[in-house]
Amino acid sequence: MLKLLRMGYFYLAVILTALLVLPIFLVRPFNPKNTSLFLRVFAKLTLWSTGLEYEEIDPHILEENRPSILVGNHQHNMDTLMVSLALSRHVIFLGKKEILRVPFLGICFYLGGNVFIDRGNRRKALKSLQVVRQKLEEKGLCVVIFPEGTRNGGEELLPFKRGAFITAIQTQLPVIPFAVSQYARTMDLSKKDSGKIAVKFLDPIPTKGMTMGDAPALAKMSRDAIEKAIKEMVQS
Repeated sequence: MLKLLRMGYFYLAVILTALLVLPIFLVRPFNPKNTSLFLRVFAKLTLWSTGLEYEEIDPHILEENRPSILVGNHQHNMDTLMVSLALSRHVIFLGKKEILRVPFLGICFYLGGNVFIDRGNRRKALKSLQVVRQKLEEKGLCVVIFPEGTRNGGEELLPFKRGAFITAIQTQLPVIPFAVSQYARTMDLSKKDSGKIAVKFLDPIPTKGMTMGDAPALAKMSRDAIEKAIKEMVQS
């Protein structure tokens, strides 16, 4: 019963957050502060209800390296909450266009100044990456990309898609990998204390002087760093 209540409230909180922030979004559409506001409000509404212990490791790395490209692992729908606290500072997201169909969340994502990408259309996908590049350079933002491309609850990371790393090389901005501990494998929402979640920011990977031919190596470096950090968190 507790698990059902928690999951129900989690999805209800998306609607509550949207209702709270949409008036502001409508007054200042596409403002780069909108996404950060949504994340902060959502985290305040939901974290207390999960029973999860939360830890953030080395957040100063993000603060000291803006603008940048943030890449991390993606396990569960609840990742939206877990990264809300960690990434609620000067960020936008690169997401699938299907998000537009999600009630309330889709309109918030759109008015939040985030960028949609059509993975089935290479020309449109490349155009979306150009928009990301412009936003980063003009506003000093960080863009969050989950390069696995989908949720993955397995022990091993999926192969990383190269879009994030092409964007990093095009803009010559650093890549900041971040690792979310594998909380989804041990979380038990039916218990009062349901588990522990940690988000760890890793050392930035500079891209100055890199060319498009370096994208596969950059993707591998990022993936290896995240995998290593996840294993270290499991052992700690």
